Amino acid sequence: MTMQTLFLKPSLPANDLSSYRLISNLSFISKVLEKVVSCLLNVHLNCNRLSNVFHSAYKQFHFTETALLKVHNDISLNIATTLILLDLSAPFDTIDYSVLLDLASDCYGISGTALTWIHSFSTNSFQSIQIRNRFSKAVPLFCSVSQGSVLVPILFNLYTTPLSSLIHSHKLDLHLYADDTQVYISLSTADTNISLKQLGDCLSDSSGWMTNNKLRFNANKKDFIIIGTSRKRSKFTLFFPWGPSLITPSDTVRNHGQNHCYSLHY
Repeated sequence: MTMQTLFLKPSLPANDLSSYRLISNLSFISKVLEKVVSCLLNVHLNCNRLSNVFHSAYKQFHFTETALLKVHNDISLNIATTLILLDLSAPFDTIDYSVLLDLASDCYGISGTALTWIHSFSTNSFQSIQIRNRFSKAVPLFCSVSQGSVLVPILFNLYTTPLSSLIHSHKLDLHLYADDTQVYISLSTADTNISLKQLGDCLSDSSGWMTNNKLRFNANKKDFIIIGTSRKRSKFTLFFPWGPSLITPSDTVRNHGQNHCYSLHY
């Protein structure tokens, strides 16, 4: 049985229930075993070039700075760029076990005892919540993976990697960091309508993929900006508001990493 403990994210009001996250209180032996499995899994992914190069979270030598530098460098090479920042809504809580296992087998070549172990690790779990000295009734988990686990971040990366392929199929650039998705495309006044259509089609298909895989974007954390000189940006005003939601570009967006918050002013 998995014990869950409530933690409050720092710098957020205690009366905001969305500020709380369930973190698993796992045993020391469990974490040691997960560490061994995660090392072997990383070797498999790296040797077979299966690791998502457009994801900077939960990977050696990759940090929030890595993601921001990659995006900033790409933007600097363009005269004007449209950037949209998307955030997944509680993704660890809705991960579907069957989808995860199918991906592990079909996309990452995990089979035999290794696949059986991941199946055992991710299914047939129960959770109970302790508040002071009182425990809730243990209930079975039909989805979600344990935050606070050593192995789960790697499994989360595997789960969301197909989203990168989908976005690339629309000829857009992207970079992921944990549950943050940064999608961007170069703009020119000659083909702005085409670029915006690509972006709109990509967002529509991405939302469909999210629904099929039991995930969803956080509607309250969708930021959109056109990056370039003031003169260049003024040429795009006639294209906005844009899309069914009548999106209008912001002057400033905040790009969130795991432990850092950055403001981009253009």
